[in-house]
Parts: sequence; C-alpha cells; structure tokens
Amino acid sequence: MGGPLPTGVIGVAAGPVMASSEYFHLTIRGQGGHGGAPHTAVDPVLCAADVIQGVQAIQTREISVLKPTLITFCKVHGGTSPTIIPEEVVLEGSIRCLHEPSAETKAGFARIVEGVCRAHRTHHDLRIVLGNSLLVNDAGLVDLVRAGGAGRGTVFPHHHPRFDIDENALPIGVEMHVRTALRFLAVAGSAGGPVDNDAAYTTSCV
Repeated sequence: MGGPLPTGVIGVAAGPVMASSEYFHLTIRGQGGHGGAPHTAVDPVLCAADVIQGVQAIQTREISVLKPTLITFCKVHGGTSPTIIPEEVVLEGSIRCLHEPSAETKAGFARIVEGVCRAHRTHHDLRIVLGNSLLVNDAGLVDLVRAGGAGRGTVFPHHHPRFDIDENALPIGVEMHVRTALRFLAVAGSAGGPVDNDAAYTTSCV
C-alpha cells in the first residue's frame, strides 16, 4: 500500500528502508505580557522560533550527509490573543534517522534547546520518546522475495489529507508474504536443519 507505487507493483529493497522515529515534546516557559510592551515580558514565542531554526544545524553541520537525518517540527502551539505575549509555547515533532540512530543526535538536540532557552531567559521541559526503530531488510530474504516474484488515483503519500488505498492491492501483498514464508520454510528444510524461531527476519513492501 505504498502511495507512490501503482497497484500490482511490489517494491523490495535491501538495507535500511524505513527510518527510525523519535518524538519530542518541548514546552518553553517565559513570562507573559502585553504585545505593546515586550520588554516587560520574557517571550517564549521568539525563543521557540530560534529553537526551530537552531536545531536545523544538527542535520547540516553535525551529521554526515551519508547518514540521512530529519528533525521536523509539526506542532507549534502558544498564545490566545494577537495582543498578549503568552507564558508558554509547546513544540512537538520528530527526529528520524535512516541509519542506526546515535545518542549524539538527541544530545545535540537537547544541547541546542538548552542553550537557546538560556539565552532567552526562558525555562523548558523536553521529553523524547521512541516511536519506532529503524527497519533494515535482510539482503538474503530480499533475494528470496524477488525470486517469487494502474491504480484508482491512490497516488498521494501517507499522511496526505487525500491519502487512500487501492484495496485491490491487498491480495497481492498477502500472496507475496505467503509465498515468501513458504519459500523460506522450503529453503530452511532443504538445508537439513530446523528453522531458528528466535532469528529476527523482516521484509517490507515500500
């Protein structure tokens, strides 16, 4: 059900195919005040803007371009009036890596947030939680899938407001997974040994 792929096409690739995701929730607290007298307040909105800009340096200046990494802010919430500086702003988003994520990425994020907030005289609370781990397709199993191996306007990517699926693709995906499972059992049986149920094998249609 990959949005960019037409019905009847199965996309298979070895190695990293779906990025890991870690979700952050950042609350920046300042001191509310009148929009006409910002010098009497501690503006969390201005601080939030600098945080959003500042952490982009992690992707472009601290991590190799050979290690795809995205830091995306998808929710910004603060204020109730165009004339009032709010006391707090909440930012939420995700950190995604198409490589084994390193602690340096999260540490760099936290370091920049802390430095920017200190410069703006604000306080902050930052939480980062794991959404999903990096999906890496086993090369041998990808070869196994490949060995067996126009929609109705469903071309919009996932999370797009017009995203839809062509249900005609469902039997194709089921058949691919069933055939792969049967082929794997046949190959394991011909090798003369039991199947290792503890081994972690993952395939993906993307």
